Amino acid sequence: ELLQVLESGLSLSAPGVTQGRFPQVGGMTIEFDLTRPAFRRIVTLVATNTAGASVTVVSGGALVAPAAQFRMVTLGFLAGGGDGY
Repeated sequence: ELLQVLESGLSLSAPGVTQGRFPQVGGMTIEFDLTRPAFRRIVTLVATNTAGASVTVVSGGALVAPAAQFRMVTLGFLAGGGDGY
């Protein structure tokens, strides 16, 4: 689900073009390629767990940690479907 949310934030972007739903995140590093098809743009996703260790979630465009669990904080606007979320 985390990957889907982040991909959604990149789905309407193109090289040199971003819009309101572009994700602003903390606690993770994302490498993406806007020339790839929507919802297949994240190449690498590494999150930081509560102990401060890095957890690779996506590598080479493939989900490698499907059982990883995350807690996140978001705005009520986004949680309620704002900006297409």
